Amino acid sequence: MAFQASWLQRQLGRELLALRESRGHTTREVGEALGWAHTKVGRVERAENKIDPVDVIRLAKFYKLDDADTERLCAMARQSRTDIWWEKYKPWLSDPYYTLIGYENDATRLYALHNSVVHGLLQTERYMRAMYETSALIRDPDHVDMHIEVRLQRQRRLFEPEPLLADVILDESVLGAPYGGAKVLGEQLKHLRELSELPNVSIRAVSATAAVARMPLDIYEFGGADGPAVAMSETLYSTIIHDGPLEVRQARRALEFVQAAAMSPQETVRVIENRIREIN
Repeated sequence: MAFQASWLQRQLGRELLALRESRGHTTREVGEALGWAHTKVGRVERAENKIDPVDVIRLAKFYKLDDADTERLCAMARQSRTDIWWEKYKPWLSDPYYTLIGYENDATRLYALHNSVVHGLLQTERYMRAMYETSALIRDPDHVDMHIEVRLQRQRRLFEPEPLLADVILDESVLGAPYGGAKVLGEQLKHLRELSELPNVSIRAVSATAAVARMPLDIYEFGGADGPAVAMSETLYSTIIHDGPLEVRQARRALEFVQAAAMSPQETVRVIENRIREIN
């Protein structure tokens, strides 16, 4: 299978291209200075080849980058992932959803806000199936099975040796929405309680009485708060990607406003436990 660059690899290539152009060098000049074929420089910038952190350091020295920027680019090279497992599901996925999985695969941290359902990374299989049963958009059984399989695969990111850090805010009403009935909801709530014990997962609820606007929003960070980031917002029909710096800053402000009104993770666990007792 031919090499397929992840989003983070493509982003690193774009940054290296911008650095070269800002210094006024051609690919041939860079290649000659580093003892590379000039075609290698172009392939790296177009993300046709995966670049090693050692090569990133050599480029950074040639471009006279400071230590902080060098380490940031090296972190991007180290964190780039090449297992594009979702490629085989592409016929079943919309383009925005296919792109979202790519972001999620490479991201180091996720900040999310969901106001009507549990976030997909935190859902049980029976909760997923119950959601699709009430959806007017995806009803074909084979299509539903594929989407559930993809979502369960996505959840592996929470349990890897270097897991995705997930900070998720849920509207309090989500903790009482009985998709699939009381038994399925009870199972889902217990799953949330268990996930909240993971060191890389933070779950907080925002009270239904809190005077804040809340719309579905995901922000993926790559390599820390100072690295690149993208925001994604949902509509009934699609997911909209916002990757411009201004859009990402606005998304962060919107999410921070809701975060300030949300319960603490400990308070949220108590609410979840109360709901579990009410169901039982």
